[in-house]
Amino acid sequence: MKTQALFEQALARHRSGDLAAAEALYRKLVRRTPNHGPALNELGNIALVQGRPADALPWYLKAVAHDRRNPGFAVNLAMAYLRADRMAEGLAALDQALALSPDNASWRRDALVIALRIGALESAARHAGYLAATGQENDVSFLCSAATAVATGGKLPLGLVLTARIVMRHPDSALAASIHGALLLAAGTMDVAARWIDRALHLDPGEISALINRTSIDAQSVRVGRALADLRAVLALDPASADAHANLSSLQHRLGNLAEAVRSIDRTLALTPLNAEYRRRRLLFKVEMASPDADDEARATAAWFAGGPPAPAIVSRPGDRLRIGCFSPDFRSHSCAWFLMPLFEHRDRQRIDLLCYSGVGKPDRITAWFEGKADGWCDAIPLDDARLAERIVADRIDVLVDLAGLTAGHRADLFRRRPAPVQVNWLGYNGTTASSEIDWKLVDDRLAPPDRPIDWFSEGLWRLPRLSHCWRPPEQCPPVALPDPRPVTFGSFNNLGKLSPATIAAWAEILNRTDGTRLVLKGPSSGDRFFQQRLLSAFAARGVDPGRIRILDYAGSLAEHLALYAEIDIALDPFPYNGTTTTCEALWMGLPVVSLAGARLLGRVGVSLLSAVGLDDLVADDVQGYVDIAAGLAADHDRRRGIRQGLRQRMASSPLRDEAGFAGAMEAAFAAMHRRQASRAGAAT
Repeated sequence: MKTQALFEQALARHRSGDLAAAEALYRKLVRRTPNHGPALNELGNIALVQGRPADALPWYLKAVAHDRRNPGFAVNLAMAYLRADRMAEGLAALDQALALSPDNASWRRDALVIALRIGALESAARHAGYLAATGQENDVSFLCSAATAVATGGKLPLGLVLTARIVMRHPDSALAASIHGALLLAAGTMDVAARWIDRALHLDPGEISALINRTSIDAQSVRVGRALADLRAVLALDPASADAHANLSSLQHRLGNLAEAVRSIDRTLALTPLNAEYRRRRLLFKVEMASPDADDEARATAAWFAGGPPAPAIVSRPGDRLRIGCFSPDFRSHSCAWFLMPLFEHRDRQRIDLLCYSGVGKPDRITAWFEGKADGWCDAIPLDDARLAERIVADRIDVLVDLAGLTAGHRADLFRRRPAPVQVNWLGYNGTTASSEIDWKLVDDRLAPPDRPIDWFSEGLWRLPRLSHCWRPPEQCPPVALPDPRPVTFGSFNNLGKLSPATIAAWAEILNRTDGTRLVLKGPSSGDRFFQQRLLSAFAARGVDPGRIRILDYAGSLAEHLALYAEIDIALDPFPYNGTTTTCEALWMGLPVVSLAGARLLGRVGVSLLSAVGLDDLVADDVQGYVDIAAGLAADHDRRRGIRQGLRQRMASSPLRDEAGFAGAMEAAFAAMHRRQASRAGAAT
């Protein structure tokens, strides 16, 4: 029987459902003609339909090898790979089919879905872009979901290219405009992002994603009132919007309404109970409000995250050099930078390698300063946690320092991967990370008194034998100025979200006790009319004439900001969440700072800083003492003048400005941590 007749006979058996007979005939044919692609393909089809993808693969591979121009063979090979759970090979086979038949939209959709599933984001962007550009896919929601997945997977530029194609093909889609705006916002181009969000809302005033995205823009652009209105509109349309509840929690946090922030994040967690970021955010809120159940929250969070990998073994190397890695989103013009600079400037370069893993979205001249001082630099923004951990392991880091904790820009999941044998939290966050993978938290005895209970920490407390902060004044600092004759002026340039109800009540009592005094406030969002009215109303409710309170715009250069301290006579530290940078700035500019010693770590920063410059007597043990100290200073012109004239020199000679001593203490601490871990690793073996 001729080959074609034998193949047709096998096909007839196949179509009739007699698979055993068909398979026997196909096998007979390929023994006679080994390169008969159709017969090889049909043998694969029989194996696949019988649920034997592993048996189908060899037949399909032979079919493709003998006829590389047949897209159907390549697609069947892809299906066999996918059924065998070999996704990457399946995607490669689909790509081969699409190279032969590029306009097969169904195959391309499959390729896109698979690429997203396995994290092949470049491939996903390519397939989604083709579908969008050619108009083969008109499901805008599907395309936008793909673009979002690409962008959030660490390929933001590719995601932006994709959304640009989508809005070009679908100019009347409010969803496409909204998602394009959201990715532009993530890229830091807020003005352009705002135009696209506004376009989306012009196309559809009820587009929920656009309303949610506009709240993020408004919160950053000091339009808190409109952000709240937008979120209320979203929740009226969709009470189950987890994103809206999450954004509302962030906005309430910014306003200082921490109890409301907790309630909003609880609603978010009810909708997304497995969301790790929102669990961490709830702990952050509890810590910052010094809630009585903050320790219980920390323990519960730690239990939820328990089970990370053990510390890796110490990698022995010749010599005594210690390799320290620092992760921070704040290697830039940011308050944390002024506390980091002394370590970078004064470390012992013969013994210490200092490498940076930067989460900075918008580098500036301070970023360049750190990069120039570091022994190694890695831009962490494009890297997901897995790839960044691999980089840290390859860099052979001995001690990895977390400078973000649970604050904005953190990479807590990076530290859960345990890329370094010793991991330590310092500086950027005044609470526990609730992570068993962070070994130590750096403190001093003033921050965490050894003789009294302090916060519950999942980390061990590593006590420096000196102050755990060292502050470098910015170069633009003006000289200390003696004020012109005027009414005594209190002031605070802290984040206005730190102005708790208890703080406002205490400041109102101070003003009510000191006739003719004034209060000057300034901080992020202080230029927002909604924020201003909220603060003035809070003071008015406690009997303070709003005319005695001046709220300054936040804008201006650092030098202009520091010059404004000349308008203040006494700085007031908020509680239970103390200032840090603002306290250092005020002291450097000659101002006495009144602080309240809290029971928790974030309320003891003032104790630590003021003790370093010999102003312990300005730290109160209770609210009444706080009010009394502030009122007493207001009445004591001579003491205020003496402090103002001599405080900068006193601070310059204090531990707070001993950069070399601080760097040496930090190096010794890191080395001791490393030795201790090496000893444990040795004992375990």
